[in-house]
Amino acid sequence: MVTTDARIPPQNLEAEQSVLGGVLLDNHSFDRVADSLSAHDFYRPAHAKIFNSMCELAKKSEPIDLVTLTSKMKELGVYEEVGGAAYLAELLERVPTAIHSEKYAQLVSEQAVKRRLITSCTDIAQKGFDPAIPSAELVDFAEREIFKVSSSKKSENVSAARDLVRSAFSELEKRFENQSDLTGTPSGWIELDKLTQGFQPSDLVVVACRPSMGKTSFSLGVARHAALHTKRPVLFFSLEMSKMQIIHRLLSSEGKVESTGFVAGSSRNKIGLVLLVPQELFPKLLCTLTTLLKSPLWSSEEKPEDSRPN
Repeated sequence: MVTTDARIPPQNLEAEQSVLGGVLLDNHSFDRVADSLSAHDFYRPAHAKIFNSMCELAKKSEPIDLVTLTSKMKELGVYEEVGGAAYLAELLERVPTAIHSEKYAQLVSEQAVKRRLITSCTDIAQKGFDPAIPSAELVDFAEREIFKVSSSKKSENVSAARDLVRSAFSELEKRFENQSDLTGTPSGWIELDKLTQGFQPSDLVVVACRPSMGKTSFSLGVARHAALHTKRPVLFFSLEMSKMQIIHRLLSSEGKVESTGFVAGSSRNKIGLVLLVPQELFPKLLCTLTTLLKSPLWSSEEKPEDSRPN
């Protein structure tokens, strides 16, 4: 007996109709749904063609109603394909108000992401059965495909001005309440923090100078201050030092112990180090170890770009 998988791909036709009908009822709702939707997100081809026609009208700042939409669809040659005037009238009747258009758009977008994920996983599975493809190449392919799905969500990259203004005002209120000179993560260097107000969440900070001038030491010092003194989670990548060498430097700088007191050896203690430090410095060192154990600091020898799809 032969069986076939007759499962229907994820979709929500009612939500798709509600999005389109809401735009016809209220043109302003198009701006809200266009932030998170594209024509490719619609499951029914007719709905995708209608939404694409709406996008074409919006690009020219033209109103979106039955008359203009009908004219545009005839111009694009899709009017009869979508059902003509009868179906457009049906869309209007299905939606009493456009208030919930953003919620309907979210439902449509969620189903579209699931369909893309199913397609990507199917492609990955097919390549997995090919004995000629090395496992490393298959892993890279799978990462790229999944990354395409996650990056296809427009709502993460596009924001309406009204939302940004609200966020900016809330941020200003927080700054006023805190009465602090720093608005970001402090570096530990007072004069630098006066110039930058701390490192901001969207900043890309490049530390540049000649070799052997202390770039790594400076960067590790900033990471140490952020993790140990402000309790901010930090992930430190290094192409020059191993993870054990990073720990050596952290113990040395935070515990005020000479770095020559840490020697890697074959007979190691529980933290993987042979300690050659004076007896009187042990209490300070143990205090530093306790601080590091509780800190939200991670280190890696892997290149940051190696963890992301190409």
